[in-house]
Amino acid sequence: MLVFNEKEEAAYAFSDISTLLGMDRVFFFPSSYKRSIQFNQILSEAIIQRTDVLNLLRQMGDGENQKTVIVTYSDALFEKIPLRNIL
Repeated sequence: MLVFNEKEEAAYAFSDISTLLGMDRVFFFPSSYKRSIQFNQILSEAIIQRTDVLNLLRQMGDGENQKTVIVTYSDALFEKIPLRNIL
């Protein structure tokens, strides 16, 4: 997992890494919100991306050995996520 300070940094890194390694091995874990200072504007496509990454991590925790890279930034990690049994 690669964690960057800002969304823009993470997006550039995601683009570069996915070009080098292939899109099927690199995932972007965004914040659910449009901007970190506006927590009331939710982006549905970002929620879908977050859910996909969380499901991937759950599958990897169940013994699936898959080499992947997850790119994210601090605001995205700050958000709460559902418990594993709820997800």
